[in-house]
Amino acid sequence: MLKILLIFRCPGRSFFSIENVFSGIEEHMSDFNFHRFYCKYPSSSFFNIVKNIYFVFKINYKYDVVHITGDCHYLALFFNRKKVILTIHDCNLLERYNGIRYWVIFIFWYLLPILWSKKVVVISDFTKDRLIKFFGFAAKKILVVYNSVPSIFFDDGFIQNNKYNFIDQRLPRFLSIGTTWNKNLTRLHLAVSKFECEWIIIGPMTEELSQILKVNQSYYHFCDLSQEDVISIYKSCDLLLFPSLYEGFGLPIVEAQALGIPVLTSNIPPMKEIAGEGAIFVDPLSVSDIFEGMVKFISDKCYREKLVELGKFNANRFSRESFCESYKNLYLIQ
Repeated sequence: MLKILLIFRCPGRSFFSIENVFSGIEEHMSDFNFHRFYCKYPSSSFFNIVKNIYFVFKINYKYDVVHITGDCHYLALFFNRKKVILTIHDCNLLERYNGIRYWVIFIFWYLLPILWSKKVVVISDFTKDRLIKFFGFAAKKILVVYNSVPSIFFDDGFIQNNKYNFIDQRLPRFLSIGTTWNKNLTRLHLAVSKFECEWIIIGPMTEELSQILKVNQSYYHFCDLSQEDVISIYKSCDLLLFPSLYEGFGLPIVEAQALGIPVLTSNIPPMKEIAGEGAIFVDPLSVSDIFEGMVKFISDKCYREKLVELGKFNANRFSRESFCESYKNLYLIQ
């Protein structure tokens, strides 16, 4: 039986997408012996990184495959290079920073880990293209495995928690997942403020962002929710608003589609790649275009029903079974 070590970033309250993607993978690959290692510290400072490396050195069990599941790429350098699979979720850090910080990230988060790893997995064709732009020499070792969502998102028998039924159920109810810069909330709230509606936002909120959003729009805010509570909120909403400026994949798109919730998202990669035909596509830089997409959704019942149908069909591309089968084949060839 192959022994697989899955290495995860430090668990945090503001991010959980990687952890959700790999949740329950052991159940689908019971013929492998999985062990999980979680970094003790977020990779936000030099000293935290050194401490994470120290704890990796204390791992005294021999594994056939070491899989770095994302974020803490630098840990690949401390394992046998013939055994390392590295999953890279996006090139966001390379495209946001410059100066010394850029070069530290370029070398220790990307260049050296990519050189050291036997295989590099990316989560969309868009991310593959961006990675090859920076590291063309590694093109032959880069392959795409789409993210998946847990099976519970496809469960029609899921019992919704009624505490997330909000004040006026006659109003359209919009949902936004995530509060980081790329989620585009500062433009989105200008579009939402033109409607009489309920707006629900999930994710940690800074005081600065909170004050910006309150200028033109009231909203409900939630953070630190269980997966079941997140699903309950999804199912209580009419439309997912996801006009993101940058994503490696865009997991909320597929989560909403699997649950039968229509999606409004950006007309840029990888959102178009991931959403298929089951979404309203808008220019994320245009408040008026976002607003017009929302109007089209509200005013056309047949269009809403078609979005649900196409979205559910598209979500089947990202089943947990196909995801696990791809990784199973990858582990076996190591």
